Amino acid sequence: MVSTSDILFNANKVLTTLTKVRFVKSLNRVEPLNIKFYKIYSWPLPFERDKKVLKHLNDLGIIPENNIYVKSSKVSYDIYSKLEKINVVNIIDLRWLKSCIDIFRIINNRKKFSGFNLSIAYDPERGSEFLPLNVGDSVRLRGLSKRSDVMLLFNNVEANFQAKIQGHLGYYIFSDLSLFKGKTFELKSRKDVVSKTVSKGDRSERMILTRNSSNSFQKLVDITSERILKVLPKELWVDELRNITNSYWKEKY
Repeated sequence: MVSTSDILFNANKVLTTLTKVRFVKSLNRVEPLNIKFYKIYSWPLPFERDKKVLKHLNDLGIIPENNIYVKSSKVSYDIYSKLEKINVVNIIDLRWLKSCIDIFRIINNRKKFSGFNLSIAYDPERGSEFLPLNVGDSVRLRGLSKRSDVMLLFNNVEANFQAKIQGHLGYYIFSDLSLFKGKTFELKSRKDVVSKTVSKGDRSERMILTRNSSNSFQKLVDITSERILKVLPKELWVDELRNITNSYWKEKY
């Protein structure tokens, strides 16, 4: 039987891609050899083959579609950073949904397994002096909202479970939701835990679109968000997390 956690893990892989989409004014200055063309689909992916997943989704009225996609240009972060950016599609809700899925999976696994290891990954150049060493350090947990380099890592070997979330959610998870009382953090260099497809500054590749694709991408975002909300549990923390996410990311734009 496929669980809600399994379905959301399936959706999270698509959200990981969608949150890496950025809009730029033009790609004319980028050498073609530095571009990989990449189709971005809505969730669920049209080539999903797991019959149990498809049956579960069908019961929820969610059907994969192969005609909802955009063609993007995949480039390194170094190349993207030199392009002129434009802000035409709001992806804050995608970040919210991704955080919801990560936290739901953490809560779900926390109920079943006890042997979690918690780590904080950070940029050593920014120092570790003000990072929390345990989940009870509420002052320093709040301070993580000012550190864009920080990620919180959750690992459970027994459950074969791993999750990464943004550092600014630390206070909410450990203080407001009171998860993992008494646990301490292991501090790690961000370079040791990020994806292999990163730039020298530990930034992952970006899927680049131009204004001409904005309507198609907005449709893709809306459909994917609507479908994921059909799967997410209707719990208070989901709405609370939306307010936290909106507040944090609006300051970045």
